[in-house]
Amino acid sequence: MVSGMEVKLMTYGEVAAYLQMSDRKVWGLVNEKKTLEAIRVGRQVRITSVEVERYLESLRPGGE
Repeated sequence: MVSGMEVKLMTYGEVAAYLQMSDRKVWGLVNEKKTLEAIRVGRQVRITSVEVERYLESLRPGGE
């Protein structure tokens, strides 16, 4: 756990649904813009819930 928050590993689809955007847009944030950091778990790519929250915080005025 990080700061009392349960860390969840999310697929592109789960992140896309949570952020209400397409899977392709999430892929672009990871692979083209390098805005979201992803990790490999075997052959699968996952994004942590902490990383998604960090991304959302960076979008807020005065964020990162």
